Amino acid sequence: MGRQSAAQDLRDGTRAGTRGEAARLLRISVPLIINNLCGIGISVADAMMAGRVGPDALAGVAIGNSIWVPVWLLSIGFLVAVGPSVAHHYGAREFAEIGGVARQGVWLALAIALLGCLILAARDPLLAGLGVDSGTARIASGYLGAMAFGVPGLMLYQVLRQTAEGSGHTLAVMGIGAAALPVNVGVSYLFIFGKWGLPAYGAVGCGIGTAITFWLMLLAAAGYSAISPHFRAFCLWRRLEWPSGASQRALLAIGAPIGLSLAMQTGMFSAVAVMLSRISTRAIAAHQITLSLSSLIFMVPLGIAMGATILVGQARGAGDPNAARRVARVALAMSFAAGCAGALLTLIARNDMARLYSDDPAVVALAAQMLVFATILHMGDGFQVGINGSLRGHKDTRVPMFILAGSYWGVGFSVAYLMTHPLGFGPAGAWVGLGCCLWVAGGLLWRRLRVIEGGLAD
Repeated sequence: MGRQSAAQDLRDGTRAGTRGEAARLLRISVPLIINNLCGIGISVADAMMAGRVGPDALAGVAIGNSIWVPVWLLSIGFLVAVGPSVAHHYGAREFAEIGGVARQGVWLALAIALLGCLILAARDPLLAGLGVDSGTARIASGYLGAMAFGVPGLMLYQVLRQTAEGSGHTLAVMGIGAAALPVNVGVSYLFIFGKWGLPAYGAVGCGIGTAITFWLMLLAAAGYSAISPHFRAFCLWRRLEWPSGASQRALLAIGAPIGLSLAMQTGMFSAVAVMLSRISTRAIAAHQITLSLSSLIFMVPLGIAMGATILVGQARGAGDPNAARRVARVALAMSFAAGCAGALLTLIARNDMARLYSDDPAVVALAAQMLVFATILHMGDGFQVGINGSLRGHKDTRVPMFILAGSYWGVGFSVAYLMTHPLGFGPAGAWVGLGCCLWVAGGLLWRRLRVIEGGLAD
C-alpha cells in the first residue's frame, strides 16, 4: 500500500507539474506570440500595400525579400544566442552575469550589422545572378537599399529583446512590437503612396518605412531598459565593456548554428521563389501571398517554441532536468496543436485570405491552390519548431543545424523542384516539398532531444 501511495503521489506531482509548466509556458508565450504576429504583420502589411500598387511591385518586394529574409534571419540567429545564455544565468540567479552577456551581445550585434549591410550593398550583382528581369530587379534593389539603413537599429534592438525574453520579461517585448506595427504601417503608407507631400516611392516605400521603424524600436527598448526595475539587477549599462574573445566565442558557438539554420531555411524558400519567378510574375506573386500568410500562421507555434527555449534554459540553469523535460513535452503538444489549427483555418479561408493581397483573379486562384498544399507545412512546422525550441534551451544548436540543412535542401528543395517541373504539378506543387521537409526535420529533432535528455542527471 505504501508503494502504491508513493507511486500515486509521484503521478499526481507529475500531473501538477505538467499543468504548472503549461500555465507558465502560456504566460511566457502569449506575449511572444502577439509580438511575433505584430512583427510579421509589418511584412504582411507591406506586401498588401505593394500588391495594391500592382503585381510588379509585389513581385519586386517578393524578390527583394528572397535576399533580405536570409540576411535578416542569419543575423538574428547569431543574436538569439543571447536569450538562452541569459535564461541559464537567470535560472541560476546569476543576475550580474546577465549584464555581461548583454554588453558582449552589443559588440556582436555591431559586427553582424556591418556584415549585413555589406551583403545588401552587393544586391545588384546578387539580383543579376538570380536571373531576375530588369524591371523587377530595379524595384527589389531600391527596396533592399532602403532596408539596409535599418539593419544596425534592428540588430541592437535584438540584443535588448533577447535579454528581456531570456529573463522571462516578455510583456515589454510585446508592448514594443504592438506599437511598432501601426507605426510601420503608417510610415510605409506615406512613402509608398506619396502622402503629406512626400514622393510616391511605390514598393521602395515599404523598405523606407520599415527601416525607420527598426530605429524607433531600438530607442523604445533602450529607454525601457534604462528605467525598468526588472533590468536594474542586471546592471546593463553601468560600465563600458570591451569585446571578450571567450565571451564572443561562447555566443557564436550557440548563435552561429541557429543563424545558419535559419538562413538555410529561408534560403530554401528564396530558391523556390526564384524558381517560380522564371515561370511567371503571377506565379511569384502567388508564392509571396502564400509565404506571407504561412509566415503569419507560423508565428503562433514559433512563440510557443520561444517560450520553451526560455523555460528549458531557466530549468537547466536551476539544475532541474525534470522540469526541462516537462516543458519540452508541453511545448511540443501546444505547438503542434497550433500548427493543426492554422492548417484548418487556411483550408477554410484560403480564397478570402488570398483576396486580401491582390485583385488579380489569376493570382488569387493560384495562391488559393498553393494554400491547400501549405497545410502540410503548417502541421509540420508546428511539430518541428516546438522540439527545436526546447533544444535551444539546452544550448544544443550544432547537431540540429546539420539535421535542418539535410532536411531543407536534401528533401525540401529537391521535392519542390520535382513536383513543380518533372512531375508537372506546377507552382503549387512546390509547397509539397516545403511541407514534407519539416516533417522529416521534426522526426530527427525529436530523436536528438531524447538523446540530450537521456544525458541529464535526474
